Amino acid sequence: MVKLFQPKSGKNNKGARGFKGSQNSSKFSPNNSLMNVTTTELTIQNQVKLDDHSNVFVKGALPGERINALILDSGKNSSTAVATKILKASESRIDAHCQYALGHPKITHTEHACGGCVLGFTSDEILLTLKQKALCEAMQRVFGERYNDKVWAEPITSPIQYRRKIRLAIDARNPKQSKVGFRHLNGKNVLPINQCEVCEPPLQKVLSGLSACVSDWHWLKSIGHISLLQTHSGGAVGFHATGSLGQAALNAIHVFGDTHQCMVLVNDKGAGHLPQWQSTQSYGQLSEGKWVTPELYLATIDDDLYPITMEDFI
Repeated sequence: MVKLFQPKSGKNNKGARGFKGSQNSSKFSPNNSLMNVTTTELTIQNQVKLDDHSNVFVKGALPGERINALILDSGKNSSTAVATKILKASESRIDAHCQYALGHPKITHTEHACGGCVLGFTSDEILLTLKQKALCEAMQRVFGERYNDKVWAEPITSPIQYRRKIRLAIDARNPKQSKVGFRHLNGKNVLPINQCEVCEPPLQKVLSGLSACVSDWHWLKSIGHISLLQTHSGGAVGFHATGSLGQAALNAIHVFGDTHQCMVLVNDKGAGHLPQWQSTQSYGQLSEGKWVTPELYLATIDDDLYPITMEDFI
């Protein structure tokens, strides 16, 4: 029996009710508990459905497991939950390799787990099979009889360090203890990290550099998030400002780029007194005294180049 999460006592958990797996309630409120329920198939959102509650989608579990779960959020037609205890584990469940990931032996509570990778507790081969099945079922629902599962090519496998873009959250409410990292799996708090096992090596160096600098960047309260993108020509770091940045902040950003040999970009809200761009989401850099939007390209496995932007989901 694997224990993953124990809700803290307090006003947010008072009166939490427990539901047996045999009940088929269509509506739950946050902090309701689901007891001894069985998971079914994986969805394309990397969550599993429940056998008796088809409108509840659970993080932190694999198909075919018997679990206890806690409702995190409830909408009009569905609810999101997180596995709090694995009563009967799947044979495909393994210990996660990443020290921050759910399923690692050191992570005993989902509120401590990183929300970047939610299925690190199964092998790459099993995960590929589960995701392919989830995608096929989603396509079947969309296209019905027109769907032909014979159209799929063999999946393209990749090394563990495959991720070419990551988006980092920021918590700068206390300037002396600013945090840059990923959101927790079970909430909105930021988990500060200085390494990510799945991002490409050049981005890993940039991430480590950011972690070392944030304590000196008191202007981080004006940054909404930071994006790291590995392009064809090298790494790019996008600072998404929520307001005009001062000259000291812009200087620090460019020093960071020079130090870590990466392209540094700021969206036009951060440019302040500099000429505004057509798009409020555009990112640019200072070049020969002018603020310009650079051309970014991504290379495919066939070495074709495709234009991309910092806003693209890679």
